[in-house]
Amino acid sequence: MYTNKWLKGCGSILGAVYICSMVIHPLYIGGFNTLMETWNEWQTFNAGMIAILAAVISGYIALKLDKSARQREAVNINASRQNEKRKLRAEKKAIDEQRHRELIAASAFLPASLILINDYVDDVSKKLLRSYAANKTNNDMDLRRYIDEVKGLSVPDGYQGVFKECITLATPDVSEHLVYILVHLQVFSSRIESLNPNHLGYSYLEEMLVDSIRFQMKIDSLFDFARKGLAVKELHRDVESYYSRISRLLNYHVEINRGDSELIDKFVDRAAKRD
Repeated sequence: MYTNKWLKGCGSILGAVYICSMVIHPLYIGGFNTLMETWNEWQTFNAGMIAILAAVISGYIALKLDKSARQREAVNINASRQNEKRKLRAEKKAIDEQRHRELIAASAFLPASLILINDYVDDVSKKLLRSYAANKTNNDMDLRRYIDEVKGLSVPDGYQGVFKECITLATPDVSEHLVYILVHLQVFSSRIESLNPNHLGYSYLEEMLVDSIRFQMKIDSLFDFARKGLAVKELHRDVESYYSRISRLLNYHVEINRGDSELIDKFVDRAAKRD
């Protein structure tokens, strides 16, 4: 840019000097005859100057045309890019809409799958509560029976395909919750299968009971999404929510309140803090 300005300045100065030397000065000192004599004497030089001027004009025109061509090319490239962006946005919108429709179709079967898992975990919770009560009263016969019953519960099946589709199509936060349910169900069922009345850990039943309650609460948080397409809301579950839910398992036939079991208190406190 500075080079162009410098060249234009030099050209203007040289042009002014030439006009003064070949036109203004001869006219001033001798009139028209002197002007003609000057042109005749310097005709070769003038012819060269005219040729240079013509070359400069031609070069200027060529540069202008080239600049215009490059500007048009830049405009065309920009328009092409804008069209490509619009096309990509339209394609993305179409893909998102298709994805949303597929998610709606897949999530239509999600409530039934969640109910399958929830019913299984609820049955396990009830059997674990009975096992806990039998173990607390040293009723070995009932303890064995309830543990055999909980181990005999059938782990639900048929939900995997629905979960897979929803995980693939849903937003990351929803997918994360669904993955948690799948992973936790595998761990949870494995721990249930490992129950042995002869080798129960000191706090195993209490820990599993509280974990089953927390698992049901996690499942509950997905029903609004599954049924209405609403965002997953991870509500905070306080300590009292755990005790209330444990007591409702058997319609308050086996009621557990805070302070009744030091181990359950510990696991409930830990679960509530995690929530």
